[in-house]
Amino acid sequence: MNLIKKFHLPTKTKKNYFSKCISVLILTAIFLFTTGYAYAGTTRYVDPGSPDPGNGYTSWNRAAHDIASAMSAMNGGDELIIRDGTYTGANNMLYHNIPSGPDENNYTVIRAEHDFGVIIDAEIVDMRMPFRIQYGKYIEVHGIEFRRPGDMHSNQASSPVYIIKSDHIKLFRVGGVEVALQARDISTYLDMSNIFTISQSSYILLEECYAWGQGKYIFLTYSSDHIVLRRCISRQDGWVGGVGDNFSSYLSSYVEYQNNIAIDMDGPRHWHPDGSDALWGGFNMNGSADNLEYNAFRGNIVMNITGLNGVTMYDGNRQRRSATYNPAFRLSASNGTCLMENNAVINSVEGLMTYDNVDVKGFTAVNIYIDPDMMWSGTGVSHVTGNRPTIKNSVFANIAREAVAGIATNSDYNAFYGNATNYSYTTPGSHDYSSQNGNHLNMIWSETNTSGGLKYPIRIESDSNLSGKGEGSADIGANITKRYGVNGTLYGESGYNTLTDVDLWPFPNEEIIRSRMKSYRYWDKNDNIDYNNPDNPSTWISGDRGFCADGQTLTKYIWESLGNSIPDDLYEKKPKITEIIID
Repeated sequence: MNLIKKFHLPTKTKKNYFSKCISVLILTAIFLFTTGYAYAGTTRYVDPGSPDPGNGYTSWNRAAHDIASAMSAMNGGDELIIRDGTYTGANNMLYHNIPSGPDENNYTVIRAEHDFGVIIDAEIVDMRMPFRIQYGKYIEVHGIEFRRPGDMHSNQASSPVYIIKSDHIKLFRVGGVEVALQARDISTYLDMSNIFTISQSSYILLEECYAWGQGKYIFLTYSSDHIVLRRCISRQDGWVGGVGDNFSSYLSSYVEYQNNIAIDMDGPRHWHPDGSDALWGGFNMNGSADNLEYNAFRGNIVMNITGLNGVTMYDGNRQRRSATYNPAFRLSASNGTCLMENNAVINSVEGLMTYDNVDVKGFTAVNIYIDPDMMWSGTGVSHVTGNRPTIKNSVFANIAREAVAGIATNSDYNAFYGNATNYSYTTPGSHDYSSQNGNHLNMIWSETNTSGGLKYPIRIESDSNLSGKGEGSADIGANITKRYGVNGTLYGESGYNTLTDVDLWPFPNEEIIRSRMKSYRYWDKNDNIDYNNPDNPSTWISGDRGFCADGQTLTKYIWESLGNSIPDDLYEKKPKITEIIID
């Protein structure tokens, strides 16, 4: 029995019916096209071992044998997947006219087969770049590491990761290293180059990216705006002169730094300044008054950013030189404000140097020591010029010189402990906790004594005497336990700068990043003490140190820096270390 009932429409009704259907289809197509949902790009593949490469490269069996061939077939909005492996040679550099995506809903996507599985190595060949986007837009890159660019005769263009005059670019889990690994001859290499450079661009996202090696700037944002760097890790292994640091916002406004880490810059014998230059250590914000309107620093960590440690520094001509600064944060904002919330500086020579309009809340500076060759070393916060900063809800513990210097009357709801001097040219706030106003808090915390202040430099415990003591019943000190910013969001998009409920620790991808940085080894032919002697182990920069040392992880290294065992809920199993008490 036929269960399908047939409907018969009159001829005139049929015409009207089909006419309406066609109209609806046309309107739907127009809507989809104008709203960005009509285009569906093609997925293309690169695999040097593909048995039968085809013109379209639309499957693994017919994949392109090199990146340039695949790029020649790509259209805007396509996706390119690259088989895991190391890629060298001119035809495998990722700067072959990457096509822009059609719109914000259709990005061109380039990804490794598996995150961290693809390495593109320019092998220090002159005028060869592993990655460059110029005049591009709506492009995403996922999980690729770029190494050893050739000399492009510019410290920006010679960066292994270079974005210029572009907008709406997203990089996820992208790595960069500048100098040769296990190399002894870098005579063709431009020492002054950066690692990540964003230049003259807007709406750029770097999320969970990482960089290490010798360079001028490690992550540079130059003359750009509306930039987000989220959960990136930087280790500057050597410094080759000129102003430099780990994260730099140079002539740039509306830059968000969220949960980034600058760490283990502890190789002063491998610093080679050209003249007496400024090494601005961790995070730097620099530029003229007309170019700095607003930048924000949320949940960032600076650890083990050291000074000269008495090392005699020489330039390439064996002339004695010295650096002048080494702050964890050097910030200014002349036309607007610079916001800092929930940031921490640990075991470094200088905390925060401010120039103008800096609003600081939830800052922790602990174990800040003196280097005799460094100006302003040993201070927690120092004010240089311009409008004085506002410092609230912050902890200064074990500061070798002044905890806060030149702040005037803008200190309040702060806690001081074990410092050489709590205030210099600063009036104690009426709600400060310090020996000067007789309202002193104990900062000692141990496994058996939980009545102290700091147990961890990045979390205030609920039963700490710093809990709820700040302005508006906020904690005093940094809480850096959750992620800032919704994954993948650009500046201004919904949730781009909110504090989420997602745990930050263990730090994402820390094992693979540690293994890459640990393997770094580079002979420094301009070593400050025993130059031109490759047989001396100390003339080699080794990545096997700090959080990359045996028995460490990035999470363990940071959390246990005050001597207390890592929280049980961060790892299933945790090693114990000897307790160190701040006094």
